[in-house]
Amino acid sequence: MPRLCSREGVVVIAYDDYGGIFAARMWWALNYYGHTQVAVLNGGWTAWESEGRPVTDVVPVEERREPFEPQPNDEIRRTKEQVYMSLNGPARLLDVRSAREYRGEVSRGERKGHIPGAVNLPVKEEFAGPDGLLLDPDALRAKFEAAGVTDDSEEVITYCNGGVSASLGLLAYRAAGFEGGAVYDGSWKDWAKDASLPIE
Repeated sequence: MPRLCSREGVVVIAYDDYGGIFAARMWWALNYYGHTQVAVLNGGWTAWESEGRPVTDVVPVEERREPFEPQPNDEIRRTKEQVYMSLNGPARLLDVRSAREYRGEVSRGERKGHIPGAVNLPVKEEFAGPDGLLLDPDALRAKFEAAGVTDDSEEVITYCNGGVSASLGLLAYRAAGFEGGAVYDGSWKDWAKDASLPIE
């Protein structure tokens, strides 16, 4: 983890050039470790550059700061055991992998398929427009409602292959105006390698 200042007023803005999934992972990780003053640049480097905004190749020299002291927030992280215990409960599992992975046609894990009861909402196809920008809140909310998420009274857990795209799923969920939500950090690779766990 980066050595960040834990003082108030230090804001982190994350961006990438890969559709926002790595920036979203940074957003989730910092929130998980207790630095909540973090945002993601919508559209990332691609949008910034295409809009003709200023860029530089000069590496800034930062002032020395106190080491960041992590304070994990387990409210936004779920383990394999917690996901298993939620299978017969009210939790809504959102599989943000591709439709082919969800259907079990291909897999990056040891088994094919998806976690029982999960609804497929592919992050790359569902959450951003052709310009790479995250959809507006109403459009995002419509995507989640189509997946059966109508309010934030039930637990929503996103997962992908290894927790990265799932972080963008949670970011989109929050951008849609919902509160709460969590990422199954181990995601499909963690689930698929345990032969005792059910799949569909």
